[in-house]
Amino acid sequence: MWRLAFLLGCAAPSAFAEVFEFSNVPIPGGSSLDGYHVFPIYASAVGAKLNDKATVTFRNFEIKPDYPSVQIALIPWKHNNHSIGNIFSCSNTSKQVVFKDEGIPIFTPAKHKEATVLINTTGEYLLAATNCGTPGDATLLKGQVVVKQPHGYLPGNKIWALHWWGWFTIVNAFFCIVWMIAVARHSSSLLYAQKVIGGIMVAACIEGAVQYFLHKDWNNSGPENMMLFNLAMVFYCIKYVFTLRLLMETASGSGLILAELAWGVTLKMDIACAVFFVMQWAWKLLISYKYRKMLDFNFIMTITVPGTLLWLFLFTWVYRKFNLLSTTLE
Repeated sequence: MWRLAFLLGCAAPSAFAEVFEFSNVPIPGGSSLDGYHVFPIYASAVGAKLNDKATVTFRNFEIKPDYPSVQIALIPWKHNNHSIGNIFSCSNTSKQVVFKDEGIPIFTPAKHKEATVLINTTGEYLLAATNCGTPGDATLLKGQVVVKQPHGYLPGNKIWALHWWGWFTIVNAFFCIVWMIAVARHSSSLLYAQKVIGGIMVAACIEGAVQYFLHKDWNNSGPENMMLFNLAMVFYCIKYVFTLRLLMETASGSGLILAELAWGVTLKMDIACAVFFVMQWAWKLLISYKYRKMLDFNFIMTITVPGTLLWLFLFTWVYRKFNLLSTTLE
């Protein structure tokens, strides 16, 4: 009987954008299939064209001991709306998988050292390993699956993000310059809120620039630069923490009816901002990788619900504080 087992983020395989590497992965059980990764692929060119067509290359595979019935395939994601048994079957004679739809990229490590296959249809593809033989203790020691698209290595669903971050950075830089000129002209009479707004704009501009260079490098080289990714995450979270701190301090009357807040109140705000920073980081990671890592829905809810409740609590608190502040100012 066929089964579809999804291996999640911390499993042995690792994926960097459109370059997926197997490392010490147990082969699927007899007459079974394991899924590892989802590739969003544009078969036609989007933006600047670096390659003629979308291709997938299978290379550097090693299985110990040799297991001729193990195969690697890219299955169109649309097929997962149907029964696995209706998509493909096992040949009793060759012990190889047989897909009912032609054109599905498939590679047999025991027969070939390397193979490159054209991809003609735009869509999402599940990277899977199949075993039409008997159960065994063999291990997929290594193997690399490289997807090249007409625009480069960037995943198909990320190419528009590259253009977005470019324009976002340009527009944000313009507003930053305008705001900084205004701040310099009125530096002696600035309120706390105006200073923090400047910091938020700078953080957003830096985040946009880092994201653009991250996606550009990702598209040209293949691996996702984790240093740039983490740097972008830092400024993404700082942007929201500054915004939250601005709302909390302003709602508490800082700079309006109070010269400064009490030490205890400031400490509570620091703790809230620290927790909020961690929640934003976790939320961003889940949004970035939930499809590529095929994360379980219950796992996603477990991570995101606490952050959502924190958002709701902070919103209610800030809203009530602003109402009280408005009444006091009247």
